[in-house]
Amino acid sequence: MSQSKRLHLIRIILLLLCGFFLLPSLLRAQESDNSVFLPLVVNSESASNTKQHSTIFQTLADDENFTIITAALEASNLASTLDGAGNLTFFAPTDSAFMNLPEGAIDTLYANPSLMADILSYHIVTETLSTSGLTNGLTVETLQGSPITFSVNNDTVQIGEATIISPSMEASNGVIYIIDGVLAPATDKSLMVLFEGDILLPVNMNINQSLAAASNSLWPDGIVPFEFDTTASSANVSSANQSVTLQAMQEWENVATVTFVQCADNQCRGHSDSYLHIQNSEENSSSVGMQGGQQVVNIFNWDWPFIIAHELGHALGMWHEQSRPDRDNYIHINEENIKDGEAYNFKIQHHADAYPKATYGLPGDQTYDFDSVMHYGRYDFSICTPRDVYESRCPTALTTIDAKPEYAQWQNRIGQRSHLSEYDALTMSFMYPQANWSFVDKQAELRQDGTFFNPYQRLEQVHELSNVVVWIQPGNYSGGSTLDQPMTLRAPLGHVEIGP
Repeated sequence: MSQSKRLHLIRIILLLLCGFFLLPSLLRAQESDNSVFLPLVVNSESASNTKQHSTIFQTLADDENFTIITAALEASNLASTLDGAGNLTFFAPTDSAFMNLPEGAIDTLYANPSLMADILSYHIVTETLSTSGLTNGLTVETLQGSPITFSVNNDTVQIGEATIISPSMEASNGVIYIIDGVLAPATDKSLMVLFEGDILLPVNMNINQSLAAASNSLWPDGIVPFEFDTTASSANVSSANQSVTLQAMQEWENVATVTFVQCADNQCRGHSDSYLHIQNSEENSSSVGMQGGQQVVNIFNWDWPFIIAHELGHALGMWHEQSRPDRDNYIHINEENIKDGEAYNFKIQHHADAYPKATYGLPGDQTYDFDSVMHYGRYDFSICTPRDVYESRCPTALTTIDAKPEYAQWQNRIGQRSHLSEYDALTMSFMYPQANWSFVDKQAELRQDGTFFNPYQRLEQVHELSNVVVWIQPGNYSGGSTLDQPMTLRAPLGHVEIGP
């Protein structure tokens, strides 16, 4: 080897050794100070490429957490909007956010391209919004045309029920904010999906967050404005069907402080902020509780007053009895008899309130309401044909719901549509109580205001109240102060002990 080649090789070895010893210290410097970077030497073309970003759409498409939104954007022809030039902001729901939607919501969107485009364009703002610019109360218009409003509490930024869960990500044509929910225009009541067979839910509703809020969706003072669909179409409600509906309304008015008020001239729009629009349909369905704006109640079985009462029960705030969290203690779901694709209708709603509570320690048939008008029938969603169900020709081997053996006396009575049960009436009366009613429950949570949903925990908390009716749930209430005001004490479920 020539002398010059040896010198050249030595220089290379020395450079490699220097790099080996200097690299750890440079890395440590980078970890301790984000302003220190490795002294990489690249050509000008490579340097230019490292500063470039992908488009919003390509950034999402390259991330495995956004497979649903990217597929939906492509299906709705909005991918090109987020893949082109511009200054955009996109609020990107994760796959987990989509999985928290009601069962069937994604299928509903794919079956209705215009609805899908409507809801996805509501996630796009045609300007770049910086993180520092997202201030409390900020309202901006979306590509869909409806505005979104931001609420900021400390470091939490929300749009409706959706929360921004990461800092903004830069793209070549704007920025991306990752959110944990799916947005939908609040005014668009067409974005609904059937849940549990007859419950209408907003297509973007987060089941895990929103079922618990049912108690917060009651009609103020029990006043429920309504109108019938009387348009000159196949959806109009005849006078005879209106009469049956009024009869069903009367059933609830008889047991609770609820008043259904038909809007003047049967026109609620412009006169009531929230109201029921009752219409003829090919299904029986309703939302749960007051939703705001026009709220559709669909009726098919006009000749069954208590099927209508069932749907009105939903509208007033009741869920199905068999979806309560403790239902498996009392009934058995025969999954093998459920029609394909319908098993989701039997999910337990762990966030729903149940009354009476299992923790009261009452006998099973005094806890679970087998007789409720809000209970599924034993053949609901069965592989047995609807005609055979209607004509009572289904074999007992094809039931979808069975009472457990110790409650076998209820087997042929669950799902009745002939009356309100004792607990239907009692629960609704508590949801919509008289003005002088207060509630006490030894098992109450920390938040206590004396209402049915937030009762007092101790009896002495009502000792200063006068001329009230106090409803006391099961338990021992000894050791309290003297009740020296006139009041009426009632134990609706019994099993109450009051001592010194």
